[in-house]
Amino acid sequence: MDWNNLLSKAASIPNFLPDKLVDWLVSLAQSEYSLICGLEDEIHKLRRTRERIHSLLTDAEERRYIEDESVKRWLLELKDVAFAADELLDRQQTQLKLSSLDQSSREAGPSRKRKRSWSLHSLGLGHDPVLLQRRRLAIQIAKIKERFQEIAEARKNLRLEARDGRRRGRTGESSPPSQSVASYERSRVVGREDKEAEIVNALTSDHGILVPVVPIYGAPGIGKTTLAKLVYNDAQVENYFDLRIWVGLSKGFDVRRVTKEIIEAVDDGEKCNISSLDALLRHLICKVRGRKFLLVLDNLWAENFQFWETLRLPLLAGGKESKVLITARNEVVWRGMPTLHLIHLKGLNVDDCSNLLLDQAFPNGCSSQHPNLEEISKRIVERCQGSPLAAKLLGCLLYNVTDEVRWEDMLNEVYEFDRDELVRLWMAEDLIQRSGSRSTLEVIGGRYFDNLLWRSFFEVSGSQGQKQKYRMPSLIHDLARLVSKPESLVVEHDVSCDKPEWVRYASLLHQNNQGTVAFDKLYRYEKLRTFKLYGESRVPVKHVPANLFRKLTCLQVLDLSFTEIEELPDSVGDLIHLRYLGLYGTEIQRLPESVCWLYNLQTLELGECYRLRELPKGTSYMVNLRHLGLRVDWETGANSMTSMPQRIGKLTSLRTLSRFIVSSEDGCKVGELEDLNLRGDLCISKLENVVDETDAQEANLSRKRIDNLKLQWSDAVNPTAQQGGSDCEGVIAGLRPHITLKCLWIENYPGSNFPDWVGDRSFLHLETLRLSCCKNCEQLPLIGQLPRLRNLWIKGMHGMRSMGNFVGFQSLEKLTLSDMPNLERLFEVEGCEIPRLPELSILPMLEKLEIRNCQNLILPPEFDSRHDLIIDRDP
Repeated sequence: MDWNNLLSKAASIPNFLPDKLVDWLVSLAQSEYSLICGLEDEIHKLRRTRERIHSLLTDAEERRYIEDESVKRWLLELKDVAFAADELLDRQQTQLKLSSLDQSSREAGPSRKRKRSWSLHSLGLGHDPVLLQRRRLAIQIAKIKERFQEIAEARKNLRLEARDGRRRGRTGESSPPSQSVASYERSRVVGREDKEAEIVNALTSDHGILVPVVPIYGAPGIGKTTLAKLVYNDAQVENYFDLRIWVGLSKGFDVRRVTKEIIEAVDDGEKCNISSLDALLRHLICKVRGRKFLLVLDNLWAENFQFWETLRLPLLAGGKESKVLITARNEVVWRGMPTLHLIHLKGLNVDDCSNLLLDQAFPNGCSSQHPNLEEISKRIVERCQGSPLAAKLLGCLLYNVTDEVRWEDMLNEVYEFDRDELVRLWMAEDLIQRSGSRSTLEVIGGRYFDNLLWRSFFEVSGSQGQKQKYRMPSLIHDLARLVSKPESLVVEHDVSCDKPEWVRYASLLHQNNQGTVAFDKLYRYEKLRTFKLYGESRVPVKHVPANLFRKLTCLQVLDLSFTEIEELPDSVGDLIHLRYLGLYGTEIQRLPESVCWLYNLQTLELGECYRLRELPKGTSYMVNLRHLGLRVDWETGANSMTSMPQRIGKLTSLRTLSRFIVSSEDGCKVGELEDLNLRGDLCISKLENVVDETDAQEANLSRKRIDNLKLQWSDAVNPTAQQGGSDCEGVIAGLRPHITLKCLWIENYPGSNFPDWVGDRSFLHLETLRLSCCKNCEQLPLIGQLPRLRNLWIKGMHGMRSMGNFVGFQSLEKLTLSDMPNLERLFEVEGCEIPRLPELSILPMLEKLEIRNCQNLILPPEFDSRHDLIIDRDP
């Protein structure tokens, strides 16, 4: 519509209309024209206003203590406006991106145009003309501006200033942990006497190695620094070395900074003003030349070989028997260093942890007056996983508390979570900020998590399979719920909120004694951004009412995991802001095609959905999808899905694709994986549908940093090397993964020989290898060359009589042999002689040997003399 033409025609309105009415109509037209044509400027202004609001809120939340209730309420109202602006701008940005994609499709021409599944109706814009859509958007912006002006006036009435509120110390993800010092209080240290003596003996002995390193490594909070302090201040160590140097490091250091800190430590803290690295290294040589020193590098994070090589050169000038003691969180740090003695520090026992907790809770030593609390403390610390830091933190939280109920509350069952899952939830809520970093959101979020773990906001809980689980201490959880009021709510019984428009995060608790799930309780919380349904056990709900998603249109996170839901209504496609859809462990059978309208969706979690038959045909339209979770238990092999949707390779933002099913003929080919930059777990099944090595190479697995890979042929195929036109030996050769692989599982492989890459020693990180039902293979590749192989599991290789040249296996801890009726011996032997002691030395780390249905296998008699070896064999 031409608005200038419309205004000119207003002059031709019949003269019989009253002048005032004409003036009003012209004024209205001009107002509407200004409203619609000025939309872009208003959007820019709104974006700037939102940024200013977020800056103010950040200052209030991170740097100030707000005690006045009226000020707290004002901030909540301000945050409400910020959320409204976020939602409107997100909707507008989505509209622009979809319009751009549709325009690109039209310009591509009829031959390349794809039919889009996105719907403007799902954007809340309906099918109205563009002018009406712009007018509606402009009116919404005007309402937000009006609300903001009201709040700004309230600020004047409250006489609020930017500096109001007491400032607090600055903390954050970017703030490095404080540096450690060598001093400590010996009376407050429990346990570790044996480890201390072990390290002191190593440090004060002559080993003939130039500047050897003694690493202490273990989980965060396990007591590495405390043990290093015990050693550093030991009288024998103090007398043995001419010079002792303690340098506490924080993340982000470099070799220049470390060298300068060493020099300053030698000079009793005198500041070193040398800036050149070369000059610093020469100065350090002068400081240590001929002096027998002990250098402690606490909390060493450097994982590159060059750091140590540069720092080690000036240290070589020190006196004979100089040594370096480091504390680190993992083995990667000290790889490549000339190590003298390794200390893998594990948790304290229950009694020692209990004593630490009680000392913190009752520093005056009056815990003996409360024997019941001493018993409860032992049950509490069992959840600390032996961590002294966790025990101390819990003790601080229970400082001078004598109420047994408060102590028992610490034992309440807590929710376990997965690190990657939590990071994806943070991403969905836009809580992760890049701040100029080139790292992915997942990497930055991982740093957030590690920092919170280091500070004991989280703690290690246990593991499920190969996945480490975490939890939040109950009192920290209570604190989190307290500070998140009134924005978060657990909807249970008759709990409600006086200001439902402020609630952004809600969980609906379904108890076992309840009948139907009370979804209607959520309808009043229309501004919810996160909703999670959970129960005391699996929630018995089959369907979700369609009205729920029509009411909660602002949702960014929807988690219905571990329920009995079988289907979702089409209205789920109306959730245009949705970034995370969790259906893990549900009974879902298929998803509505409207799910493909969710343009902003980043995570679609369908792990362990064993009744899921297929994905929506339009899955390839979800171009912002980063994580498609389709994991099932690799042990059971249960799998109801038979194919993948076509063009899934268009999802170039994908980082996780747990499962991929190769189709035959015109279906989804393995080449769809070529441009996907995948991480984590990947199971590729129905590999009999891959034609040859060239076809397999199109998957480009060698460029994907997969941690756990399963290559699976169907068990129903005729086990021959040339099956259905497929060259399986060529196929598996073309599926060589990246060398960072940690776990490899090959199942139902019909070939006669494994590819050479299976035993290639370049796979430095491979710890677990499983070969299952490869019935035509009669020999193993040279897997003993794999330097870090710890678990070897072989099943159903019926043609194998011997495991071949059993050389290497320096790290093998567990060996499982199952369903191998023709296996006669572990090793190839000459002259029918069973190998004796020299051959057994190739399995120095073996702890457990499991044997099932291997009737003809004869073990060497020397195995009986291995007292450290557990042999579990069926009768």
